[in-house]
Amino acid sequence: MKILYWTDFFLPHIGGIETFSANLIPALQARGHDVTVLTSNHSGRLPTSEQMGAIPVHRLAIWESLRTNDLKALFAVRKAVAEIKRELNPDIVHLHFGASALYHLQTQTADGPPTLTTVHALPRSSLADNSLFSKVVHASQAVNTVSKNGLQILNGAYPEQADRFSFVYCGLGPSGQDAIEVIPPAFDEPLLLCLGRLTPQKGFDVALRAFARIESEVPRARLMIVGEGVEEDALKQLAAALGISHKVDFIGAVPPQDVFGVINRATMVL
Repeated sequence: MKILYWTDFFLPHIGGIETFSANLIPALQARGHDVTVLTSNHSGRLPTSEQMGAIPVHRLAIWESLRTNDLKALFAVRKAVAEIKRELNPDIVHLHFGASALYHLQTQTADGPPTLTTVHALPRSSLADNSLFSKVVHASQAVNTVSKNGLQILNGAYPEQADRFSFVYCGLGPSGQDAIEVIPPAFDEPLLLCLGRLTPQKGFDVALRAFARIESEVPRARLMIVGEGVEEDALKQLAAALGISHKVDFIGAVPPQDVFGVINRATMVL
């Protein structure tokens, strides 16, 4: 099967979807599928087409064209997407929903391949009738969420399409290490872990407020926040305002291969 794998960002960018994709695509290829990635050249400094190992990757100025709303750039990207689809002639498009989905809709034809859309986040604003997300849902033959809660939201918002919806958890791929010695969780000095991009939709502020409420009851507990992003300063200020800065460790980003060790150290992952 020829799969056009569509995602807003791909390696060498690091994030949840990028890491998930880096595990999923080789597994699909190992099963005999032909997978080509279409993504955004966010920085403009990466090759427009390259072979990353065994994975063909096409990068277009998707985000830049949407950000500037420049008609010439918009039409250029749309034309490039249509050419890639025509040359590849995929059997299916696996779309990880994001702003770049606009170009998929614009180049989708009635006799084109079916679309499987994976949804990683479902803000309520995206459920409006005329939203890009709603248009993608109606244009997809199948929509997958990564949680039961996401599936419930989809079923509630689009009950007439419930038979197209499913959920599959994003699993954590193999560590790449021969063996990891499992460290038993420490309950005498509990270490709570939050890991991900420090952006509003991740809800790290909720974790800080919750930790402040239980901190006095579990005085030896610590909260470790791993990741980087635009909310870092605001989260540190919130920790200070809540009086818990001395018990919250902002570690910053860690390489993907070190994530397993970080999780291993934690008593609980939030």
